[in-house]
Amino acid sequence: MARSHRRTTRHRHMAKRKARQLKFSESTRRQISGTVQLCIGILLLLVLQQQAGMIGESLQIFLVFFFGKWGILFPLTLIVSGLLHWFVNPSKLNAREKRIPTRIWLGLGLCLVSFLGMMHIGAPVEEIGTRRDELAGAIGFMASMPFLLFASRAVGYTVLTSVFVAGLFIAFEPDLPSLLKTGSALFSSRKEKKTVQQIRRRIPAMEQAREKEQKHEEEEEDPDLMEEDHEPPELNIVRPIFAKQTVKNVAAKSLKKAAKAAKNTITMQDTRFEEWTFPGYDLLDDAQSELTVNDEELKRQARLIEEKLNDAIHSPACRRSETEPHWRLKG
Repeated sequence: MARSHRRTTRHRHMAKRKARQLKFSESTRRQISGTVQLCIGILLLLVLQQQAGMIGESLQIFLVFFFGKWGILFPLTLIVSGLLHWFVNPSKLNAREKRIPTRIWLGLGLCLVSFLGMMHIGAPVEEIGTRRDELAGAIGFMASMPFLLFASRAVGYTVLTSVFVAGLFIAFEPDLPSLLKTGSALFSSRKEKKTVQQIRRRIPAMEQAREKEQKHEEEEEDPDLMEEDHEPPELNIVRPIFAKQTVKNVAAKSLKKAAKAAKNTITMQDTRFEEWTFPGYDLLDDAQSELTVNDEELKRQARLIEEKLNDAIHSPACRRSETEPHWRLKG
């Protein structure tokens, strides 16, 4: 008995040592499982294409009978899962947590059944049985038959769609408010990035405009005296005692300069128009004119003018002027 117990203990220790030696890391395990899943997926594709021999034919009949033409979903999911096992490193979790929980299997099963039912419910009632393998197989037929017999296609689509969405919620347990918040945060962050980029693009142009304005203001405040032909201002550094005298001298110089400038300038006066005034409105007030003419008085004055002219003509001075030459009179 003692010898047998010793042998068993030795065998146990040897097995533990071998297990320790053959123990792989988590990354290698995932890569190996991914490789196996890829292999199974490719084999299922060959089975569905009837390129896997006798065993492949039996598996192909099984998949087509239950899932119809949508049996191709199984190899595709296995291939995608294998690639994820290759290239995605999961977080460090316990062995229990790494196992897929039953709720995920339940949710994925509901999604599969509802999807096959929706693919099968669109066919006519007469062709549901005959085209079973072409549509969604026996599962799609069983999921869609109650709605086609006792309800309508619209009711079937509504119920199956709700079951599909419920299966997604059961399998993945998404938090819709947090998803909406993250989506809005991403959208707002993109907007902020765009605004920041636009502001960064505008900053150099704004700086250049400010520099130009500053240069223009400096040129206006400090004009170049040499370019404008102005004399530079004189520096008068005077003691307080001589301040009054210097002020007088500066005032006298400024007066002299103003007088010279006034002499050099030519003032133009506009003499084209003279001042005149309109006559008063008194002349227009009277309706009749007060001017009267006396004919006798006019005749008497005309006679006097004729007599004076005759006397002047017969005077000796007028006779002498007629006899003398014209050039002597001018001389």
